[in-house]
Amino acid sequence: MSNRVATLLALATALLPCSLKAQDAVIEIPGAALNDLIGRLGSPSASGSYLPPPPAQPSSPLPWQWWVTDAHFSLAPGALNFTATVLSEVGNQDFSMTITVPASIVFDGTTRTLRISLGPSIVPVQSGGITVTQVNVANIYGLSVPIEPETFVLALPSGGVRSVTGRVTGATMDVQSEKVVLNLAVGF
Repeated sequence: MSNRVATLLALATALLPCSLKAQDAVIEIPGAALNDLIGRLGSPSASGSYLPPPPAQPSSPLPWQWWVTDAHFSLAPGALNFTATVLSEVGNQDFSMTITVPASIVFDGTTRTLRISLGPSIVPVQSGGITVTQVNVANIYGLSVPIEPETFVLALPSGGVRSVTGRVTGATMDVQSEKVVLNLAVGF
C-alpha cells in the first residue's frame, strides 16, 4: 500500500465514526478442500448394548454398533449437499442407510464462527422395529471455525497512531460447480 493511500485511510479512520464499513472479504473454498476436511474425520463410530424392556427381554443385552462411511459434499451451481452412509449392526442384523441433505456455510455472529450446517439427518439404529440408538449425522459433521476480530494499528499524519478493529459482521454463500464462495461483510 502506498504511503498516500495509507495516509488517506488513516485520516478517514481518525475523522469518521467507529462504525466504518470495509470492503467485503471473499473466501473461495474448493469442493475438494471441503471433502478433504470431512475425510480427515475418518469414520466416526459408536457401540453399546441394548436391553429391551419386558416381556421381550432376551437372556443377555443386544450389542449394537454403527459407523459413518463415504461422507462427502456435492457441489452444483446454487446447491451444496452432504451425503453419508450409516452402517449399523444390531445383534447379528446388518443395516445400511445412505442420506443426502442440504448443507450450508453460515456465519454465527453470537459465537463469531463460520459453521458448516447440515439439514436434519438423524438415522435410527433399529432391531425388530425398536430404535436402540440414533446417529445424528448433522452433529458429527457440523464443524465450526472461529473468526476472531483483527486489530490494525494505523499511522496518523500527526505522527500518532490509531488502532481499529475489524470484524466479520455477516456472510453469504454462493455455491458454484467446483467451489463455495463466501462473501464476508467486514465492519470496523
